[in-house]
Amino acid sequence: MENEQLPSYILNTFGRTKHPYLVWDGINEIPSEIEYLLENYLDTNILRDFVSTVKKFDTIYLIGCGTSYYAATAGTYYFNNLAKIKANAYEAFEFLAYPPANLSNDLVIAISHTGSTASVIDAVNMAIASGAKVVGVTDVKDSKLAELSDIAILGMREREPSLPKTRSYEATLIKLFILAVLIAESKGTDIADYKNILTDLPPMLTQIINNYSLIEDICKKMQNVNNVYIVAAGPNIANAYEGALKFHECIQINAEAWELEEFMHGPWTAMDSNDLIILLASKGYAFDKTHKFLKAIENINPYIWIITNENDCFQEEENVTIIQGSDEYLNSFLSIIPIYQYIYCYALQNSINPDVMKLYDKKYLKTRLTLPR
Repeated sequence: MENEQLPSYILNTFGRTKHPYLVWDGINEIPSEIEYLLENYLDTNILRDFVSTVKKFDTIYLIGCGTSYYAATAGTYYFNNLAKIKANAYEAFEFLAYPPANLSNDLVIAISHTGSTASVIDAVNMAIASGAKVVGVTDVKDSKLAELSDIAILGMREREPSLPKTRSYEATLIKLFILAVLIAESKGTDIADYKNILTDLPPMLTQIINNYSLIEDICKKMQNVNNVYIVAAGPNIANAYEGALKFHECIQINAEAWELEEFMHGPWTAMDSNDLIILLASKGYAFDKTHKFLKAIENINPYIWIITNENDCFQEEENVTIIQGSDEYLNSFLSIIPIYQYIYCYALQNSINPDVMKLYDKKYLKTRLTLPR
């Protein structure tokens, strides 16, 4: 297929052949994107008027595909635990094909970075026909999703140009968290602590991004891994899913994401000493079990990398990345960044273009163009 026949969103990803790739831009744009979202949504009335009506809904359904679905998964923790409103995440195609009963008193939060994901749009149309209200979370102002939604939560920039999304995922987490915090406020909850968490976020993200050289050191030691397992619990499970997806999309390494308890019920038997285990160990309900799990798998002697906000419990471990975020929710915004950086570093060290999802290979390009959408 000639280049002029390619969709522009694919063709534009081939513009860079060396560092800095588009994925690098996406990672480094995250702090300023978050600052924009906080300034425009947290202390303004753009969302507050809508939030005042949310209390009448029975359930919030968050829907998306791929990275957007993983952000939806994180969102359920925010709405269930902070806003105290029942929330469930659905893959958009599953929501469309097997919808929940009686959506007329429900709110659907539809997530699509491009605003044009076919399954999301079809699911939104079904939800509207069933009487649901819709919040659209997207990067693209003039998109079909923004048009269909009762209210659209947009960002600072338009469509993220690389095929694997990084900045858009992080921005979606923050949009959902802000919405959950404002719902909590509308119910009389004191949100001062949550505001402080959000205010602290941009400089903390910048600090992590500026520590890229530390991730380079870890990456150099783990060049020859066969498989990757990312294990997490609580809000961080979404980052495990997202990280595994980026291993596939950016550098074509087989990676699996597992909830901690589920991984202990059998999947651990497939790993060996040539595999990499990434543990997202945030202080919270699952922390002690995560620590005990770590001690158990050391018998197998895999490569182990721990991303944590606990300074004292892992001093004997060789590869530990400390995230300075004491709150479990704050940590969920931070722990994905080192994984993004590791993947980017691996791409550079192995001469892989992380922007294009292997579409330089005609077999993969043809497959991408003929996948049902």
